[in-house]
Amino acid sequence: MLASDSEENIPQPTNEPQLVDEPQLDQTTGDPSDRNETPEERKRRKRKERRRKKREKRRQISDEYQVPQYINVDVTDPITETDDNEKPTFTTYLISVDTTFPQYNSQNFSIRRRYSEFAWLRDHLKSQLDAKGKRLTIAELPGNTISSFLGLSGRYDEDFIEKRREGLANFLKSVVNHPWARFESGLHKFLQDEDFKCK
Repeated sequence: MLASDSEENIPQPTNEPQLVDEPQLDQTTGDPSDRNETPEERKRRKRKERRRKKREKRRQISDEYQVPQYINVDVTDPITETDDNEKPTFTTYLISVDTTFPQYNSQNFSIRRRYSEFAWLRDHLKSQLDAKGKRLTIAELPGNTISSFLGLSGRYDEDFIEKRREGLANFLKSVVNHPWARFESGLHKFLQDEDFKCK
């Protein structure tokens, strides 16, 4: 055999790119064809995919969750003020607030108010809601006894003050839970602005 004949049969190197068969895609899942998977491998792969989707769903719910807004109020600790002659003049009540409403400057705060300021708040809210055509469906303020109305000593009796405190607490809770009154700026000032004059 001639040398030239042998050389003709030897494959010559080439610089052309070699084509490689790409994996077939499953038409339903888009994953490489599972023709080479065993049934057990296929089950494991699908279980992993289900777990991944559940994690993504839980993460989405967590990202969308927001703490619901709320406001809680209480009226406690009545203190009766006296004049220079130790004569009682008026009683103040401690209002404590816990809220997530953005209308307030902080989440927890307190302020002292007297009965006449509660009375101002109710009149103010009624006039504001009447102007908007809204109905004022909140608790009444606790009333006076005959002796307290006349300015006699009954106004400063311990039992009277305690009943008034309970009535003021019920009134204020009904206000902050009223669908319209709770958003009135007068209420926000009443609850958090010590310099605000309730007049």
